[in-house]
Amino acid sequence: SSGATSFLRNVALFAAGTGCAAAFCLEVVTTGNECLVERFGRFHRKIGPGYHLVLRPFEFVSYRVTTREQVMDVPPQQCYTLDNAPIKADAVVFLRIFDPQAARYNVDDLHNAILNLCLTQLREAVGELT
Repeated sequence: SSGATSFLRNVALFAAGTGCAAAFCLEVVTTGNECLVERFGRFHRKIGPGYHLVLRPFEFVSYRVTTREQVMDVPPQQCYTLDNAPIKADAVVFLRIFDPQAARYNVDDLHNAILNLCLTQLREAVGELT
């Protein structure tokens, strides 16, 4: 009787420990999002929506990104036309990230890079006007 009770207690403790470890390693990614997983500090894989197992001591989610369309407001800029007339121009940018790996590893600050690119294009477009 004592041996059977001890065995059942050990099985229950093992099941509880396994359940807690699995819950700790479970990563839930919601619809419209993607995550990048790094193993030992290097890119390992991209995970999409759903339930995923991430081995926490060795792996971690390094980047979470939405794949839905985003809106970015470009602040008003003082621009000059071809005949040096001053114009204040502003813009709105709609963006969507298709490649989270490139967004994470190829640019240091993605939103700032997009903003600067848009400002450059805006000034160039206004500079061609007369």
